Amino acid sequence: MEKHGRGEVAKKILIAAVAGGAIATVCVLPGMAVLFKMFNAQGTKERYRVKQAIAAMERKGYVIRSVVKGAEKLVVTEKGKYWIRPYTAPDVHIKRPKKWDKKWRVLTFDIPESKKKVRHEISLKIKDMGMVAIQDSVFISPFPCKKEIDQLVEYYAVKECFVYMEADTIESREDLIKKFKLK
Repeated sequence: MEKHGRGEVAKKILIAAVAGGAIATVCVLPGMAVLFKMFNAQGTKERYRVKQAIAAMERKGYVIRSVVKGAEKLVVTEKGKYWIRPYTAPDVHIKRPKKWDKKWRVLTFDIPESKKKVRHEISLKIKDMGMVAIQDSVFISPFPCKKEIDQLVEYYAVKECFVYMEADTIESREDLIKKFKLK
């Protein structure tokens, strides 16, 4: 079994459970053989680690274990889905076209304080995509990115908090042209 850091086994189990059915909440585990195989857990020590990871997820409320018709199942709870969300978010990047169309794409959002963690995750994702923050919740890109933004806000279910605009003119333009290496 390859070495996994603390929480890595649990994270991989939850990702497999959620991805297994494209947001399906049930992962069928006949005798946990599927998980043992997934982690190449052949020895007693390795199998113990997998069982401990599942027990820890149960204690934290990420999964509920049940037996239905002789098959053991792990049901991923809402809390589990929430915990794993940053690791299953779409990996989107803005493609740089050969020629710039001289338009700026501006993204603003106002995500409520009650969704502070989501706001932080989305800000990081938007930066990773290639947009630049010009204020706390205002990002800009010279390249088309509506499709990528739509994927992200759909995934996080916060579409109503976002406004996407295209503009011909932006102040501080020279600084942005340098930052995006447009000329």
